Amino acid sequence: MLPHHRLLALLLCSTALLTGCSDDKKSATAADTGGSGDAADTSTDGSGDTTADTEGSADGSGDTGAVAPAPRGDCDPLDPSNCTLPWPSNLYLEADPATVTGYHLAFGPTSIASGLGGAHLNPALFERLDGYSVGTALMALFPNLDSAAMATEDDLAPSLAADAPILWFKVAADGSLTRVPYWVELDAQEADPAAKILFVRPGIILDEAAHYLVAFRNLTDATGAAIAPSAAFTALRDGTALRDPELVARVPRFEEEVFAPLAAAGLDRSSLTLAWDFVTASSRSTHGPMLKMRDDALAVVGTQGPEMTITEIQDYTEAEEADIAFEVRGTFSVPYYMKDLPVSDRSGTVVGQVFNLGPDGLPAQNGFHDAPFWIRVPRAALNGTPQGLMQFGHGLLGTGDEIRYFGHDSLSQRANLIHFATNWLGMAESDEGRVQFMVFDLDRFRWLSDLTHQGVLDTLLLARSMRERFASLPEIAARGIVVNRDELYYSGNSQGGIYGATYMALSTDVQRGHLGVPGQNYSTLLHRSKDFEPFFVVLKSTLRTASNVAVALSAIQLLWDGVDPVSYWKHIETEPFAGNSPHQVLCAVAKGDYQVAPVTMEVVARSGHGLAIMENYDRDRTPWGITEVPYPHTGSGLVLWDYGNPWGPRANTPPVETDLGDPHDRPRRLDSHNDQLIRFCRTGEIIDVCGGDGCQPE
Repeated sequence: MLPHHRLLALLLCSTALLTGCSDDKKSATAADTGGSGDAADTSTDGSGDTTADTEGSADGSGDTGAVAPAPRGDCDPLDPSNCTLPWPSNLYLEADPATVTGYHLAFGPTSIASGLGGAHLNPALFERLDGYSVGTALMALFPNLDSAAMATEDDLAPSLAADAPILWFKVAADGSLTRVPYWVELDAQEADPAAKILFVRPGIILDEAAHYLVAFRNLTDATGAAIAPSAAFTALRDGTALRDPELVARVPRFEEEVFAPLAAAGLDRSSLTLAWDFVTASSRSTHGPMLKMRDDALAVVGTQGPEMTITEIQDYTEAEEADIAFEVRGTFSVPYYMKDLPVSDRSGTVVGQVFNLGPDGLPAQNGFHDAPFWIRVPRAALNGTPQGLMQFGHGLLGTGDEIRYFGHDSLSQRANLIHFATNWLGMAESDEGRVQFMVFDLDRFRWLSDLTHQGVLDTLLLARSMRERFASLPEIAARGIVVNRDELYYSGNSQGGIYGATYMALSTDVQRGHLGVPGQNYSTLLHRSKDFEPFFVVLKSTLRTASNVAVALSAIQLLWDGVDPVSYWKHIETEPFAGNSPHQVLCAVAKGDYQVAPVTMEVVARSGHGLAIMENYDRDRTPWGITEVPYPHTGSGLVLWDYGNPWGPRANTPPVETDLGDPHDRPRRLDSHNDQLIRFCRTGEIIDVCGGDGCQPE
């Protein structure tokens, strides 16, 4: 992982170089922003859901006396504090009968700020998506809002109270409403109480291709005064919008999809401060590119997986490496689905990689590329004892050579396991320069989101090659190494734990895996992580306001969802992708983690996707709405490791550093943690290794 001080220095230096360009106005074209300019880039993607919960929106009022609608602007006037609030706005849902939900996203050219010089996110980047993220937070700004009695991260019960000031519903196909639990946060990144965005974060992962309705009522400010609705919402609520050319076209939707269901639920229309509806994206639009790449590549490489080429074998004496006999380095040849997209500005030219799209609008193979691998063979393998295989996923902007660290060698030797790894392209060390360049204009974000699809694919394919090819490579066979083909597992930590959930949902070869200090939903994780503080220094300087930063993060999450585990958790066990069997995962989080917030995993456990919270999870608190499961447990589970750190702030900000230090890397160094890990991988059973009162090793 890149040290904080080094990354911050690099980014600040780049900021100084680029601020001279800040008055240059940039157009949102493919040529100068990295946005999609090809028709194929905006096509609907395939493979996934086949039903929708919503119908297309109504157009036109049909009422006598209504004025003709004006062309739709780029901004939603329902919340004038920021162009794209409230989020996720129904303004940007454009009817589209070709999609699962009946819509596609249609932002305007200047809807979402993206960086220096007045740049904006190119709306073409989002047009293939048929709804919003299943992890999206609601966002709106109510100046000086009094949120003291609202639901918190620790207690979601107020979100479901009959008199809750915020009501979040899922709307079923028959029109019935089901409450959604949530918690609220006022933006800790903004100092001015009058400018703090309110985040309403879902306490569960939302359903795919689903219709949601939200209502804010009887809101007051810190003095107790009622907060008035915006002029635009007042017009819609009070029936005067038919005379407003900017709002008249929205009247039918609000009457039919917002006010009528709320009235049926017994809400007083006059009490509403703000209300709207939205739909979430289908699996077809979210997962279509990744599933197309996976299925196509597996057909290309066949049952044996990609060919492997050894470039170096390094032998170790026992004095050099007590547990490892030798390390193997080399490359494997993987079908490639990217193409180069160079972008230039005053700081130079950087070449990013984005999807190489075919006629169907989905990624198409563009030759092959050689991906690196690292393999560590324990001394226990030298006498012919069959060895299982454990694939490792590395941390943020790291490399596969992290298998050399954190106690993996000891586990390999004790448990007869060969560890192996490759790079998570898109978020590997080799992507560091592109990430620095990208953060100045988030229109280039698909350099990360697209390329990470290739990184996931490379990781999936290496597992098959290791099982089918490694032992028969001449250099390996000559050493008498025997592989137990029935033991193929995954273990990732930090970023590798996060993307490990995505990997486990997609893998056709690995049935059980371990996710160390994992999380989900990067738009929630980023503000809560020390790792990303240097990036926010730049984002705040280029986007100018905390409100713009919040909107931009939610927008790029729409692209990130294609690989972010928030959209994959349900497909690991409860609803596997077509052709996959249910898989299981053991998750280990660290209380007070400086880098990955455990609360996001509690959201998963609350969502009904098969992840149990193990008993004695925490002595300080039990996550709301979750029943702990006793040991031993067969199936997926979540274990908390407690090194004495307090829980982090209940806000979108990282934990305060203390003398206890960051517990992030500690669990994987413990034999007890690794004993639990290997028992789970080999048997599917989670056992108590913590003495019956929670995992508090220090």
